[in-house]
Amino acid sequence: AIAWLSMLALLLAAAVLAVSAQNPNNMNPTLQYTISNPAPGFEGKTFPFIGEYFEVDSPMLHLHYSEVYWQTMEAVPLPADIVKRYANSSIAITGFEVNVYQHDNASGKDTPAPSYRQYNHHYSPNLVSSRVALKMGPDGQPMGPDAGHGKMLLFEVRDDVPKPPVGAQLNQAFVHGNGQEHRQLYHGHPKGYVQTIFAPGTFVFSPMHISTDDGSGSQGASGILPRISQQYSPPDAPYSPLLECPCTTRVAKQVGRITTTVVGTCPRAVTQDACYDSAAQSLGFATIRANLTANNASLPAGCLITRIAPNANVFNVIFNSATSSMQCQGTGSDPSKNHLIGTKSDLVKMSLDVNGLTGQVQITLSGPAPYWFGVGFNATEMNNLPYTIIVDGNGNVQERKLGDHTAGAVLKASVKVVNSSVAGGIRTVVLTRALAGLTADHYTFNPAASTINFINALGSTVELAQHKQRGASLIELLHSDATPTCLCLDNSGTIGGIPYNADCKPEPLSDLLRDNNPTCEVSTYVGGLACCFNHAFLLDADQTPPEYVSSVFYRFRFYYEDYDPATHQEIHHVEWSLNGCDSGAGGPNPMGCRHIEFDTVKGASSPLGPDVQMLQSTFPASGMLETSCDPSYGQCMDRSKVGPGGIKLMMAATHCHAPNCIRQELFNVDTGEMICATTPIHGTGEEVYNERGYLFAPPCTWGSAAEGFLPPPILAMNTTLRMTAYYNSTSFHPGQMGIWQMKAAYNN
Repeated sequence: AIAWLSMLALLLAAAVLAVSAQNPNNMNPTLQYTISNPAPGFEGKTFPFIGEYFEVDSPMLHLHYSEVYWQTMEAVPLPADIVKRYANSSIAITGFEVNVYQHDNASGKDTPAPSYRQYNHHYSPNLVSSRVALKMGPDGQPMGPDAGHGKMLLFEVRDDVPKPPVGAQLNQAFVHGNGQEHRQLYHGHPKGYVQTIFAPGTFVFSPMHISTDDGSGSQGASGILPRISQQYSPPDAPYSPLLECPCTTRVAKQVGRITTTVVGTCPRAVTQDACYDSAAQSLGFATIRANLTANNASLPAGCLITRIAPNANVFNVIFNSATSSMQCQGTGSDPSKNHLIGTKSDLVKMSLDVNGLTGQVQITLSGPAPYWFGVGFNATEMNNLPYTIIVDGNGNVQERKLGDHTAGAVLKASVKVVNSSVAGGIRTVVLTRALAGLTADHYTFNPAASTINFINALGSTVELAQHKQRGASLIELLHSDATPTCLCLDNSGTIGGIPYNADCKPEPLSDLLRDNNPTCEVSTYVGGLACCFNHAFLLDADQTPPEYVSSVFYRFRFYYEDYDPATHQEIHHVEWSLNGCDSGAGGPNPMGCRHIEFDTVKGASSPLGPDVQMLQSTFPASGMLETSCDPSYGQCMDRSKVGPGGIKLMMAATHCHAPNCIRQELFNVDTGEMICATTPIHGTGEEVYNERGYLFAPPCTWGSAAEGFLPPPILAMNTTLRMTAYYNSTSFHPGQMGIWQMKAAYNN
């Protein structure tokens, strides 16, 4: 494998030497925009951009060494002539160029910033219609679901300007190849394929940027490093390990969450020292009569909670030190017949009585009488699209399936109102229904599940509307009789106070769970997005950043034509990650995800050798598309609009971070066809665009033969795809990514 890598390094060095062509009409005139899959005779060709262009600069970032900037910036108005020209029509974006500039405050000069001083982890640049406005939350920040790289911004149609035409695209995100590879990638579309925006008005930019400039003027990576980076990174690393978002001592990590279980045994035991205090926290609504110890093999081992009598709200807490094979559902019992009860007071007070013997659940909800309130089950946020019960200010009860930050759809009624009363300004409703959901959209209550995550909200109107308050919590359910409920530590935890859930998928979606990748457990997570916070410093608490402040901004050049539906076809964003999920879901998608990274493990091997790690994900093409798209969604392809002809891929870009990427591939499993393979080009010096320790990978682009492109691959929704990626594993790299960021068109 070492010889193989040495040969690859020679090929990459030769490729770097090819970056010498001059393109004086481009924004980045010295860059050679090549692709990985040119048609025969077009190898090494610099591909052009189509149409006129305009440029727009982001607001300035002012950052200390090791500081992270990760938020949506103030909107920038587009050039007045563009706004006027397309005030009542659509612009057709045919491609873009981008660069990062460092501003010298003394001379006023702007120069392209070397990667070892300013690192673009990723960004989302949006061109937005003047007919919409950012949807803002109660905290004054833009709203939107998190799809791993950050918020998918939500927009709402303005009521102070003319309404846009039905179906007109009102927002476009340009996120294909959006990491440090961005400025050397060819972001042009083949002729006739465009991204449209009706009445473009503003540029909205959301960067995640890390300053690695310590002010020393060093030609190459420099600066102090946190201890975790010193431990894992090669001592002679030519790149800044800060780009891997190390978890420093400034970030508090809590491993394990105290939870209950009523089936099986604990994944991790609660110690005797922690048992009684943990039980008191879990039983905050109840009375503990006694804290006891036992050495009894007829009881489950560890920390136990038992009722003193059936349905009593008084408990004993027992720490059983015996070695025991007893499980938490009791001797020989069927967990599906468990009878569990519990109460949790959050914004809404909720009590559940889940009875596996009768197959019924009783749900008691209490909230402010004059206004609506509601609870969504098995969810931590709205974009989980949960089954939800809404009680309005008149006491009417409604079941819904929430949408992604929308009210969603009303479901067929399955609950029976047993009682509804108001006392002291609080409305309480008692409901019953079957444990099994009436449809797939109705939540099914499981007598073997002792904890249920839920979201809840309070309104300020009688009927359902925008919430006044919202929150997330969980309810713990205990055996209704004297059967012991086990108190456990689960495998979850928090980083910086935020719940951590890697949600590692099993094969064939991903290899991460099979390989016990360190990213899968909070206890072994040492670096990545979960440890990068806006304006955080990636240094330990006892390390002080230099006083030097760098000033940086991004410049985009967008190429465009007048949109003509007779000659233009719109393209849409699709994406897939080695984590086994849609890592760029700009709309509702059951295969979407938030955790989109993993670790390259030192010494991980593959058929290519002991120093090359290989990962794969096998998935259906339909998994890359959303179940629905709104015209204000900037990166969304609607699965419901796909016809018998499927979709055609127009562009595919590799996205990875740590500089150990070797190769990324995309296969059609059904036909055996290699759809795209990219080999990153690694820098060899210190000059801009050729920085040692940094890389980019020319994309695959499809189109017409006359332009030098191969014909687009056609994918049906049931086409089985597989992506594979290879990484140099001679060193450990946390926070690595392997993502295909692609553009596609309907083949209808």
